[in-house]
Parts: sequence; structure tokens; C-alpha cells
Amino acid sequence: MRLNKIDVVCLKDLKQQEKVSFIKALEIKDFLIVSSKRAKYNTVYKRLRLLENLGLINTGILSKNSKTYYITDKGIDLLNTIEKENNYEK
Repeated sequence: MRLNKIDVVCLKDLKQQEKVSFIKALEIKDFLIVSSKRAKYNTVYKRLRLLENLGLINTGILSKNSKTYYITDKGIDLLNTIEKENNYEK
């Protein structure tokens, strides 16, 4: 499994904003505003699909016609490991 910076930023945003359940989830447009201002919608969408396929995030309840995403326990564990290994601030 190889993650890039956008993946880690998305996981970190979900964790920091406590988006950890089906109902508490974040839309892609919110990722663009909060975390990846320079990333394009399609880039973030593809990375979120990858994270979902890896079981690090899941889709939440629909917001109008948009998918929403929340971090799983597996995603939190991986992010904690990355932060610990790299001495990132939480």
C-alpha cells in the first residue's frame, strides 16, 4: 500500500474533524476547501476511492446527491502509526 500526501491529508482531516461515523461524514467539496486547496476534484475523488477500497474510509449518508466519507478504525490506526513514525503533530 502506497499513500501520497493527499491521502494522508484526507485521513488527517477526517480524524481531526471527528468524521468517524455514517452520519458524521464529509463531502468531497469540503475536502477541497479544508485540506487540498490545490488538488482538483477528480484527483481527490480518485484518492478517496482508493482509500475506500483499502478500507481506510467508508461512504456515509448522501448529502443531496453527493457521497460523503468518514474514517474507519483501520484508517485511524494507520494515521496514528504514520504520525508516530514521522513525529507529526496530531
